[in-house]
Amino acid sequence: MILLAARELCRQFDADPVFRDVTFDIRSGEKIGLVGPNGCGKSTLLNVLTGKDEADVGSVDRPNSVRIGVLEQHASFSEDRSLIEEAKSGLAHLYKLQDDAHQLALKMAEVTDPTEMDRLHQRYDKLHSELERLDAYHVDHLVEAVLHGLGFTPDQYDRPLRTFSGGQQNRAQLAKILLESPDLLLLDEPTNHLDIAATEWLEEFLAKSNQAVLVVSHDRYFLDRVTNRTLELWQGGITDYPGNFSFYWKERDERLKVLRRTYDKQVEFVEKTKTFIAKNKYGQKSAQAKDRVKKLERVELVEIPPDFKEIVMGFPEASRTGDWVIRAEGVS
Repeated sequence: MILLAARELCRQFDADPVFRDVTFDIRSGEKIGLVGPNGCGKSTLLNVLTGKDEADVGSVDRPNSVRIGVLEQHASFSEDRSLIEEAKSGLAHLYKLQDDAHQLALKMAEVTDPTEMDRLHQRYDKLHSELERLDAYHVDHLVEAVLHGLGFTPDQYDRPLRTFSGGQQNRAQLAKILLESPDLLLLDEPTNHLDIAATEWLEEFLAKSNQAVLVVSHDRYFLDRVTNRTLELWQGGITDYPGNFSFYWKERDERLKVLRRTYDKQVEFVEKTKTFIAKNKYGQKSAQAKDRVKKLERVELVEIPPDFKEIVMGFPEASRTGDWVIRAEGVS
């Protein structure tokens, strides 16, 4: 099932387009990494996909039946809420079902009419079946598991959100979105405020989830463990790779090698042709020289994107863990 469809999107500020002719689909269960150098327009594209911004050209189809959860880099929340209240709001529909069942049970305890009791019993049985189907009797455990996974401790649960740091508030927003369990998660740098343990917990959570995910991240290890498809945004265009970050990096390198070989052959052909034309423009082979001029005019050199290794991508090469707590070099 297609959860979101982007068609020929173009967005520009001033004269230069941020991206153009961007087209792709997101289907159920896909885990997609959106990558590209800093400033290439990844956050702008996410804003267009969510409806926070509008494309100058093109369209985004978001079916009404599809529930989309969005994690932004700057959290928005009710300052009066506690951490646990914010997290539980992601499961508000399940808590309402619990409350409905509780209120119905209280009502049944007061009813004496057999016909009315039978009617209430039928309603309660339906509610009970729905609660079991949704595993709603264990929502408190789920809320605590997610908060613990993201690095919160029980003594923080009742604190107002306004007393937390910006990074902690972002983690609280992430907890709420994960608990909402939408069909599609759009995540902008979800690991920015997570330590290693919380990052690894999130990796496992998303990898096991049936939800579709589109994530912007500079953590290549996170992308490798979570994603199965990669969209590269570069020089205004999108290239689609059917694999995680490591697969994408290898395939991109191979594609660049092919482009460079093609480019080198074209340049060699152009130089030889120019030399032939210059030597034979007025001689016996002038007709051939004129024909070569026409051939030269039809040559379109392939466009080679610069190697990302020459651009700051922000992907660390070092492993996540090690024995060093702190290391300093060249300190004076």
